[in-house]
Amino acid sequence: MSTRTFWRYLIAAALLTGITLVAYLSSGPLLADSDPWTKAQTVQTEDLVKELESTKTPPTVVFVGFSVFTPPGTSRARRIMALRAARKV
Repeated sequence: MSTRTFWRYLIAAALLTGITLVAYLSSGPLLADSDPWTKAQTVQTEDLVKELESTKTPPTVVFVGFSVFTPPGTSRARRIMALRAARKV
């Protein structure tokens, strides 16, 4: 690789890094400033356990969170095995 080609690649990489950094910093805060739910809209763990134990028909529980992470390229069979293992936890 010639010196001229090296400098071209270096300048291109620096420009790309700069553009990415500007886009990242101008996107706004990454974390919310405050919790979007009030105390009345949430249920603590202890209260949920009491409610589940005291009723004959359990309430619908909706979980909105992260799923089991399986890296890209992982076969479907391995993802299914990971999900089954997560259910046992």
